[in-house]
Amino acid sequence: MVNLKEFLAIQIVILISIFAINYFFLKDNSSNKEKTEIINKIDTVYIEIERKEINIKKGKAKIRKTDSIEIKANPFVSQLDTIITGDTISMSYIFPENTFDLKLNPKSDSLLVQNFIKERIIYEEEKWWENPLYIIIGIIIGYITAIL
Repeated sequence: MVNLKEFLAIQIVILISIFAINYFFLKDNSSNKEKTEIINKIDTVYIEIERKEINIKKGKAKIRKTDSIEIKANPFVSQLDTIITGDTISMSYIFPENTFDLKLNPKSDSLLVQNFIKERIIYEEEKWWENPLYIIIGIIIGYITAIL
């Protein structure tokens, strides 16, 4: 059986060898260089702009007479409802009052806004002694829990 002093000596030799291996073989040679990364992001937002409706009611039309002949007809209403490139147009003419109604409802306009975001990420390197320190702390906690 191995006594306690020999066991502790073996553990200390193992820890020193872990420090040495980590320091000499696992150490990054570019530790002085700062590792950075630049990320470009594009944030696109569509803003919808409502446009006002144009509405003319009971507009009085001017009559131009080219000849003196008077035409008698029954009263009528002439209407037009259409959509042209998203805009709604409604128009009506009322005879014999000689008035018209006009309604223009334009479609809402959208505005494209792009934000270009440039982010710089700096990576910090771990120190060479951090991993062996975690191992030593784990061994110490293991000893304490084994004794208790």
